[in-house]
Amino acid sequence: MQDKDDLLSKIRALEQREKDITVSTPPDRTTPVIRTLESDTNDLIKNDKLDKVHILAQQLQSSTDNQMDSIIQKTVQQAQMKRLIVLIGGGVFLALIIIGLIWYIMADDNDNVPLPIDQNLATSLQPEPTIPSDTNLTPSDPLPTPPPQSGIMNLWPAASAIAEYTGNVSRETNHIMIEVRNFNEVYAYLIRNEFVFRDLAESTFGYSTLGPFQDTRINEKDMRIADGETGALVYGFVGNNTILLISNSIPDWVQTASSL
Repeated sequence: MQDKDDLLSKIRALEQREKDITVSTPPDRTTPVIRTLESDTNDLIKNDKLDKVHILAQQLQSSTDNQMDSIIQKTVQQAQMKRLIVLIGGGVFLALIIIGLIWYIMADDNDNVPLPIDQNLATSLQPEPTIPSDTNLTPSDPLPTPPPQSGIMNLWPAASAIAEYTGNVSRETNHIMIEVRNFNEVYAYLIRNEFVFRDLAESTFGYSTLGPFQDTRINEKDMRIADGETGALVYGFVGNNTILLISNSIPDWVQTASSL
């Protein structure tokens, strides 16, 4: 009996020794331990350190944080895209304004360029004239022959605006011939400012009054005629529009124009 008890005591001592060895043996460091939220949660539940309600709250909080991060990221991306669209639209709008301004300036410059005047068109737009009474093709009494003049400024100061477009001036008894170097400029000025002929008619031909001019065509020659106090004042362009011919007699003007 004593032997049996001794044997049981030895067996128990051996079991207790094995337990002590198992507890004191350090864990194997060669095998990596992978920790996850699920494993940590299970360990907490086993150890009664965290109740299920608290665990569910942590899971919900983690899911909410992920959703909030996703929403914030999408919002930032949308804001950046809107800002880019606004910048591109503003640049296109500004470019259109600049192009429109350049086009307006160029169009305004083109409008200021004087157009050449077609003498035939201007003549066709005039009303049908009434030929003055001085059409009997009889030259008027001759006037004293004045000394020749070299330029339009000396003979006709009122027409100084066309001095740079004219050349030599030749004066005869009943007519004046002025060299024309730029027909469009001279014609455009005279057709708009025929009142300047009054000074010439008075200083050269002795007319104190002068009526309005009208278009007339005689012997296929175009001219403009105004009634003066004692006769007519006639002017027109001859010699392929290189000479401005002014006369105090229709017959004299026609005869001189035909010879040029």
